[in-house]
Amino acid sequence: MWIAAKKVLILFQKAGSNVSPDKQRNELRIVMVPISVLLPVYNAEKYLGACLESLLNQSYSDFELIIFNDASTDNSLDIILAYDDPRIKIINSPTNLGYVAHLNHGIAIAKGKYIARMDADDISMPNRFEKQISFLEQNHDYSICGTWVEPIDQPVEKKIWQLPSEHPAILIHHFFYNTAIAHPSVMFRKETIDKHHIRYDPSFMPAEDYELWSRISNFTKFKNITEPLLKYRQHPDQISQVQEKKKKDALTKIRNTQLQLLDIEASNNSLALSTAISNRNFSDLAADIDATEKWLMQMCHANQRISFFDDQLFNRELGYLWWMVCTTAANTGGRKILKKYISCMLRDYYQPSQYALIKFQLKTFLSS
Repeated sequence: MWIAAKKVLILFQKAGSNVSPDKQRNELRIVMVPISVLLPVYNAEKYLGACLESLLNQSYSDFELIIFNDASTDNSLDIILAYDDPRIKIINSPTNLGYVAHLNHGIAIAKGKYIARMDADDISMPNRFEKQISFLEQNHDYSICGTWVEPIDQPVEKKIWQLPSEHPAILIHHFFYNTAIAHPSVMFRKETIDKHHIRYDPSFMPAEDYELWSRISNFTKFKNITEPLLKYRQHPDQISQVQEKKKKDALTKIRNTQLQLLDIEASNNSLALSTAISNRNFSDLAADIDATEKWLMQMCHANQRISFFDDQLFNRELGYLWWMVCTTAANTGGRKILKKYISCMLRDYYQPSQYALIKFQLKTFLSS
């Protein structure tokens, strides 16, 4: 049922509704627009106003803003209705379906050539859409465009997530350290995900974005714009922190799939080492340095055999990991750690500074 309110179009989704997805899709796909912005909202009254202001005041203004009110019990809907803007469409759900269901629905009904993501507690910089659509329009072999991110209310030393910018480095970061694309910052080409029938998989919540990028990387290229075009809010209520156990299990499944790209069948111990790598938990890696060295070398040889990743970049990352593991182990391992570091071929792939090398050598002597 469609209800017009202050020039805002609202679609009420009713449990057991007879309105088919195809009919909903046809109703919304009336006029094509360059960008469809998908914004799930659930009890976001505290930050929603700032979020909407940042979107509606973009320098690139030709877009539709599809807002999914996921059965909010606060004043979120009233805040949305206060905006008299024809670009806004509200899909109001009387039951809480979860944001992934709404994102998949949004992809299906979006009229835009490109789809932009946004979270209700974040802020987009005024030129975010302009920068992203300009890149995608000029680079047709790319379908995913993220940006650097500035955390809100974080210490100065944690400012700006400087994610890798180019496709080969993004893939390698994605392989070792979880996703290299900040989900709320992303804009992607709708044609690509429709062509390959790609949607978010709810079984991987709350790591559904990482799993999606893993699948879509087989068909297209990634880019991060090297400017902080999104301000990202971190707080205890976020799904990715509340459901930490579920996220951990999902990430393990994704890492196992990622390792299969190198034709590696990982053991439970190897998956545990990969988890430690992704978390940069060098203490755990150093505690079993022999197993860590063996695992890093196995990945090195696997990629040399099939050249799935850029060899130079991949080996440099392995060399960096080996350096970090050995410098951590040097605190207690003594001179044998120095010998172990030197004897491994991975040391040739990463060159620390002379100062860092001297400091490392001193640590191994002092801990002997």
